[in-house]
Amino acid sequence: MGNKRRLKDIINILIFAIIASFFIGCGKDSDSKDSPPPVGVEQEIGKLSFTRSQKGKTRWSLDANSASIMDSGQIKIEGVRLRVFDDKSNKTVDIH
Repeated sequence: MGNKRRLKDIINILIFAIIASFFIGCGKDSDSKDSPPPVGVEQEIGKLSFTRSQKGKTRWSLDANSASIMDSGQIKIEGVRLRVFDDKSNKTVDIH
């Protein structure tokens, strides 16, 4: 039962990250505003973090160094760290 819940949480994280990356309106740091994005990249996002809590307890958290939305519609997320917690807020999965 616990493994099914963890898998469901991981799937929810990935879906949330993909959807959220379309709506996050922030770009890279201000010192790189003048440089155009690499060819094929429509939008870039730097340093993002998502956390889901339930009943005051963290269920999962996802951090990434950057995300790029490509002209082709694909999303490339780099430097990802995913942490999943059990009902007692103990870390059960830590993926880098």
